[in-house]
Amino acid sequence: MQNLLRLGRPLLGIGVAVIGFLSLVFRDAVPGLEPIPATLPGHLVLTLLVSGVLIAAGASLALNWHAPLGAAAVTTVSVLWLLLLHLPVLAGDAANPLLLTAAAQTLMLAAASAFAWATLPRPHPAPPPLMREDRLATASRIAFALPLFAFGALHFRYHVAVSGMIPHQVPARAWWPYATGLAFLAAGAAIVTRTRARLAASLLGAMFAAWVFLVHWPRVVANPGSQLEWTGLALA
Repeated sequence: MQNLLRLGRPLLGIGVAVIGFLSLVFRDAVPGLEPIPATLPGHLVLTLLVSGVLIAAGASLALNWHAPLGAAAVTTVSVLWLLLLHLPVLAGDAANPLLLTAAAQTLMLAAASAFAWATLPRPHPAPPPLMREDRLATASRIAFALPLFAFGALHFRYHVAVSGMIPHQVPARAWWPYATGLAFLAAGAAIVTRTRARLAASLLGAMFAAWVFLVHWPRVVANPGSQLEWTGLALA
């Protein structure tokens, strides 16, 4: 497991740092994850401030330099996004698939960074029954898995739209939303119940990695000036 964690933390850090860098370059909030109203006073200042935090926090995770502080910063930022920006809007339109997807992605980012913090080596760990890190790791593991059920349901409900995102050269495009939806549901159940959870999480990571090359990179190449497409690539 430690090998997976040593791989996962830098990947998480690189993704977060790139998202922050894109926000800085485009001088705009992170698409989807950070829906700051354009009318909010100090919109640009807040955007640049958060982008700086993301770059620094992501770099600390990627380089394993003050990594607990970096993981805590990413967790704090993403939880604030979820509570202040996503939930109030989602409460008024809970059936909106775009809003639900963005909120679920934000929750997964918060959970992943919290899990990274909880599983970082400690110089003087407390006895296992008293470790708050163990409780946080369990909570963040479940919080990471819950959005997978939403993703699975959305893939079934909006299978036509999902199939439209799949490159034309991929065979049987119409069936992939169902296969992916089942994969999300199975991974979520496995991670929540800890039944083959490590295998499920590894396969889930492999699926996201495949999307980087099959889905996101071609979209970036087709539209290299889009912050949204670059951010989707970094998030995956």
